[in-house]
Amino acid sequence: MSLTNNESERKGVWMMVKKKEPDAVFKVSGREFRLYKYYDDAVQQEMLNYPNFDESPEYTDEGRPFKLMVQESCEYGKDENDPDDPDPGDCGGCVYFKREHTAYDPIGVCMCEELRIEN
Repeated sequence: MSLTNNESERKGVWMMVKKKEPDAVFKVSGREFRLYKYYDDAVQQEMLNYPNFDESPEYTDEGRPFKLMVQESCEYGKDENDPDDPDPGDCGGCVYFKREHTAYDPIGVCMCEELRIEN
């Protein structure tokens, strides 16, 4: 049985609004980040849709910003392993970036006092 165009459209709409379980869940500093996959045409594969903390900052209860390890490091970033070039390049290489579970957690908390906000 094949679907007519109208039936295909309805099925597509139904699939878009159907709730599904997240593809990944990261628990960081008492928060839960539920991530879903999307298809990226540029790399031609499914990718996890991480939060954009640059555009929409989120903070812990203590006022510390959540960061992705791949975010570009800020002006306060420090790389303790390279004294000649203290810029870590990204948050994942910064001494202030703290992961909760493993060394490979993609979401962490920036412990830099300069970026902390008062709640």
